[in-house]
Amino acid sequence: MLKTLRIRVLASLALLLALVGWGSSEAFVSFSQRQVQALVERSELELMHRVMLGFQQPIAALVRMAVDYGVWDDSVEHLRKMSPKYLESNYTPFSMESNETDFVVYLNVEGRLHSAVELQAHTAVVSVASSPATEAAQSIWAQLSLQQRQTSGYAVRSIQGVAVVLAYSPIRASGGQGETFGTIVFGRNLNPDNIAKLTGLTGVPLRLLAAGVARPEPPPSDHRHRALRTVTDSTGASEFTLEAELPDLVQEVLRTSARAIRGSALAVLVVALLSVAWVTNRLILGRLRRFSDLARSQQQFDPKNMPLWPVQGQDELDDLARALNELMRRLFLAHDTLKAQAQTDALTQLGNRLYFFERLELLLALQRRQPDMTLAVLVLNIDDFRLVNDALGHESGDQVLIETARRLRAQARESDTVVRFGDDEFALIAFLNGGEQGIRVFAERVLAAINRPYSCNGSDVALTGSLGISYADGYTSKEKLVRNADIAKHAAKAAGKGRYVFFSAQMYQRVQERMTLEQALRQAVAEERLEPWFQPIVDLTTGRVVALEALARWQREDGYCPPSQFIPIAEESDLIRPLGLLIAKKSVAALSLIRQTHPDITMGVNLSVRQLRSGQTLPLLCEMVDAQLLPRASIHFELTESDVAKDYLLLEEHLKLYVQAGFSLHLDDFGTGQSSLHRLQSLPVSTLKIDKSFIDLIDTGDERFVQTILLLSQQLGLAVIAEGVETQHQRDRLHALGCRFIQGFFYAQPMPLVELLAFLDGQTPVAYTVNRSVPPNASL
Repeated sequence: MLKTLRIRVLASLALLLALVGWGSSEAFVSFSQRQVQALVERSELELMHRVMLGFQQPIAALVRMAVDYGVWDDSVEHLRKMSPKYLESNYTPFSMESNETDFVVYLNVEGRLHSAVELQAHTAVVSVASSPATEAAQSIWAQLSLQQRQTSGYAVRSIQGVAVVLAYSPIRASGGQGETFGTIVFGRNLNPDNIAKLTGLTGVPLRLLAAGVARPEPPPSDHRHRALRTVTDSTGASEFTLEAELPDLVQEVLRTSARAIRGSALAVLVVALLSVAWVTNRLILGRLRRFSDLARSQQQFDPKNMPLWPVQGQDELDDLARALNELMRRLFLAHDTLKAQAQTDALTQLGNRLYFFERLELLLALQRRQPDMTLAVLVLNIDDFRLVNDALGHESGDQVLIETARRLRAQARESDTVVRFGDDEFALIAFLNGGEQGIRVFAERVLAAINRPYSCNGSDVALTGSLGISYADGYTSKEKLVRNADIAKHAAKAAGKGRYVFFSAQMYQRVQERMTLEQALRQAVAEERLEPWFQPIVDLTTGRVVALEALARWQREDGYCPPSQFIPIAEESDLIRPLGLLIAKKSVAALSLIRQTHPDITMGVNLSVRQLRSGQTLPLLCEMVDAQLLPRASIHFELTESDVAKDYLLLEEHLKLYVQAGFSLHLDDFGTGQSSLHRLQSLPVSTLKIDKSFIDLIDTGDERFVQTILLLSQQLGLAVIAEGVETQHQRDRLHALGCRFIQGFFYAQPMPLVELLAFLDGQTPVAYTVNRSVPPNASL
């Protein structure tokens, strides 16, 4: 019994051909040979056409990728303001290798190099310097007409002997219309590996030849011939030619067809072919057509609809159907697994940002159909989580994050969504009936859960969370909902942490104003447009100015910007380091000029915690002071007590390094930072500055805080400066209490260097006898 399809088909063909295989016509042989030759030639033309399509397909994909990046607002912002972070996050080695991109070049509207990323030894290297790749990109840009620069395209050029595809596109804002801000160029090397991939894709051996390169001829025994096509690009014909080695089918087919046709007659051949077609269609082609229809229906992967190939018996096609069904089952199972992994945070097993936005889009659509339901996005940040990592280690930090995820799950209902965005930031979607009051109750439950102590390696750690909340109103996009909640979260932190805040339009306006001010401040620091002003510190025993405090001042077109506005922005944006170094540099130079006529005056410069923690700050400050030939003891750095108290364990060694380098340290705003006596005794500071709030109490008759600080400093051998002295009464009482040094508007306001020099030259000393004894070493 003939069981297999292959045997049945072969037996049927053999029987039919044996019955009809007699006599053929010589005339038909000649006719058939001409037809066969024409058919082979057309096949070769079609094959060469497919080869060229296969060569251009990956190039078209590279052009589309350039177009996608060209209409991205982040690309526009990058051209406006160079952002290494943008390049590093968007052009990782993995993404560039996955996209087969060897370099990316950003050109400004004049075609000059703005920035570039090149893949070198599996590393994405960000650069603004010229290179062969960037020069090639600029050369292509220069060859384009004004109209061509407004559209995308590609060019094939040689860079250092290697053929390279350069896909370019203009950079515009979202939508791809309007002003052009520059050009983005993606480069891909057409090296032998890439040509080998094209060979695998087309099934035809290919070579890319530059103009003028000699091509070796194939040996006579090689039954192949070579077809050449000039490679064209958006600028016209390139200098490269694509060579394809095609099998020489003509002669072989002619010989074979001649032998076959001479053994059969025209009528027999027609009958045989019809019979073969009928048998093949019944046993093979009909079933293959059903297979093909089913496969074509799955060209767009549908995870909800798994196809099943029909099984009719036990032949080869049935075996193929079973194998395909098993393969599809495994494919769908792998798809579900990968999707779950892609949407899950590995540490906490919560959903991640991808899962969050998918759920948010679904719930927003549901909320539009049920407008009586309330949908709110809550973004949670654990306050001061960095201290857990710094003090207890990252393992303890991970334990806190896992426990936070558990607590948030416990507070969420089945309709709610909880995810981790990253680091110590979580997000929730609440979908409920209770309106604003329901959201308030939910937010209070969440914060109460976070506020419970955490157990880390046997120690209890008390933490709080800041929560920002935004509502869905049926019109706000999911991205804006998350942005608004994040803005509200920052407002909660600014309001004192450990609380929740609802988003309001005024918050977004303040964020925009802050961003505008930050950009202006960044430019002002870069252009060194900030200046130090100086406020004198007076010694009551001599009545003369003995020291100065340098204070940053920023003059804008509409007047001076208050330090209370730009200093916090500098602290938050990390501009405080270059800003502080700029003020320090100008202050040190000013002190060098001042000491030419007043050699005993010292200078106080404010130092932020960010500057203190940077290992690069101290060497730069030493270099500044030494370059002006000033003794380092003439410079003292002022730190606020609250900053030192908060990060004392991390700052202690840095403080000692400054003292060892020859500088002195003053503790500013003393009395407001909750320093312990033990910590104060161990701090390497030489002077305490009494906060203005305690000086103001003198006018109310309350002198206890000032007396306590003076007595404490006397016992510890520290000098004391009273800040914010504004009235005669305050000056007299401080004098009576034994305070030696004072600073404030009563004597002088902060002033620029020119006014300060005139003030110092014209000062009239007024000495006061200090009634309370001052320790011998309590000097500035």
